[in-house]
Amino acid sequence: MKNNFEDFESPDPNKLNHRSIFNDRNLKNNFSFLCIILSVFCIIKSYEVIVDISNKKNAGLQNFINGRGYYEIKLTADIGNFFFVVSSTEKTAKDAHQKMIQKVNQIMLELYEKGINKEDIKTENYVNRPKYPIDLCKKGANCPNIKNNPISFEASQVIFVKLRDIKKSGEIIDYLNDKEILDIGTITYEIENIDKYKEQARSQAIEFAKQDAKNIAKALGVKLKKFIKFNEGSQSTDFERLKKHGFIENRDDFMPSVSLIQGENGEQKIRSSVVVTYQID
Repeated sequence: MKNNFEDFESPDPNKLNHRSIFNDRNLKNNFSFLCIILSVFCIIKSYEVIVDISNKKNAGLQNFINGRGYYEIKLTADIGNFFFVVSSTEKTAKDAHQKMIQKVNQIMLELYEKGINKEDIKTENYVNRPKYPIDLCKKGANCPNIKNNPISFEASQVIFVKLRDIKKSGEIIDYLNDKEILDIGTITYEIENIDKYKEQARSQAIEFAKQDAKNIAKALGVKLKKFIKFNEGSQSTDFERLKKHGFIENRDDFMPSVSLIQGENGEQKIRSSVVVTYQID
């Protein structure tokens, strides 16, 4: 038994140290290699995420179609507006006022007979002022004392008239000239219910824009998904903002202007140009 124990060879301490060092180096090498693999993996994944985000952004920017529409309406003015001034000069303010009122009443009654509605005649800017001998002031007289002694009074009234039958404009002006009305304003022409025609031009332009978007989508082989944005002129309306505030209650906040162009011989043009944007599949 003793010999057997003596014959047993104990491990060499140097060999054990050598084996421990070798094992530690393998572990370090394996750990370093694993770190490299993880780093490469993280880099690849990061690149994939960046590419995916970029693709989504690009897809969001390009995944739409614009349709354009244009419409124009030619109109002829159907209303004429003008004013005239009736005046009367008398020695007293009371007499000037009464004489002027009589003339105004007579003229208005005759205008009614000529087919002008009462609601289309308005009187404004009544004035009754004294008149002084200005010539004496120019000759060096005592003007402050003269102002205490007016030589007459002038009463005047401005009357605004709306002609709904503009063919009668010449007849009305001739009548006023016969009444020795010297101050007659120029007739300006306009279109009644202009907002109705503006809405008509806009609606038709939108329909053309929607059809244009459908034609483009068909040519490209894609389908329109949903409406995104409406643009008219330099103003644009975001669909979500319209959806939030409503199309009726806050309509004026989002209503872009329609061009109104003055043509020849009283002709006017209402022009609308719009762009509608749709998201596509």
